[in-house]
This record gives sequence, structure tokens and C-alpha cells, in this order.
Amino acid sequence: MFVEGKTEATRTTHERKTIAVNKENAEKLAEIAKKEGMTLFSLINEILETAIFAHETKLGKLSDLIKNYQDLMLAKDIGMILVPLKLENLVNKLAFQTDGWDELLTNWYQYGKWIANYTRVRFPQNRLKIFESVNKTLYWTNTEFEIKYIPNDEDPDEIQLRVFGQELEVEYLECIVSAYEGIFHEFKYKTTKKEISQGICLLNLKKIE
Repeated sequence: MFVEGKTEATRTTHERKTIAVNKENAEKLAEIAKKEGMTLFSLINEILETAIFAHETKLGKLSDLIKNYQDLMLAKDIGMILVPLKLENLVNKLAFQTDGWDELLTNWYQYGKWIANYTRVRFPQNRLKIFESVNKTLYWTNTEFEIKYIPNDEDPDEIQLRVFGQELEVEYLECIVSAYEGIFHEFKYKTTKKEISQGICLLNLKKIE
């Protein structure tokens, strides 16, 4: 299938450009255009304009934009909200100065267990990979999220997780680690190592035999 487009020349004439599309994609595009009540020409130009805009504004490839959007929508589904890191650090620091800090950590742990069950039901084939993807997308404020599966498959024997960033307070990390433990404990892993200090946390887990 070939699709023709038009680009304006410096004068009043038009120069035609031909774009080749493989058969499978052409058929899918035709179906989408029909469902959306658009012409195939309009649909393809809309797609191309979006790709050009993403490139010119340095937003990245469309595939990366779609992945990030899917991760954000998943975060929305599990009840996560975006809070300024300084405010989150302050709230947790104040909570740790009261008798309610233990209850706070328990709630984070239970929330992690709920996330594990949610991903188990919604993504039965790649739940751990989905979890990794969402976290890497959400940590964007000078924070690094690293997770290693040993072996690197859907049923690893060990999991090694590290989060680090200069602006991460110890109290904040205590809460986050409690959630991670809730997630992985629900997936039948036990904590073998946990280190938390200013700006960094390390969490190692091993599969329960």
C-alpha cells in the first residue's frame, strides 16, 4: 500500500511524496481510520505530525512516550499521586517523631502487598517487569532506581533493589522500603539484606523454597 502526501514548495506548486507502508500495518491503519471516521490520509498525517512534534520538541520517540504514559496510567490505577519530594520528606520526618511511625510503616507494607496482588491479577505473565518499568518512570527527580533479577526472568531466585538520590531522607526511604518488602514478600520472597541511610537504600531478597 502506498500513501501520498503533499508538501508545499517555495512557489504555488506542490511536490508529491510517496510513503510505503507494509501490508499488515496498512490494513490496521485502514481499520483504525474507519472506526475513527477519518480518511486514511488524515490518520496517517496525524500520526506523522505527532512524531514530528515529539522530535522537534525533544520529547523522545513515540514508543518511549507511549510507554511512559502507560506507566503513569498504571500508577494512577493503583492510587499513586505526585507529591513534591520536599513535602513528602517533611511529612514522613514529622510522622517519625510521633508514636504513629510504626503504624505508618505498617500501612506502607500493606499497600505494597496490595500492589503485588493487583499486578498479579492484571499482568499474570510479566508482573515483575511491569513493576520495574513503572518505578523507573516515576523516579525522575534526581533519583535512580535499579532492580536486578537473578536469573533475569519471571521467576528469579534473588532480587536486588537499590534506590538512591541526594534528596531522599531516611524517613522517606523507610516508608518506600516497607512498600517494596510488602510487594516482594507477597511474591514469596524473604528479605536477606536491608540497608537504609541518607540518600540510599539497598534491599536484597531471596525466593522462599
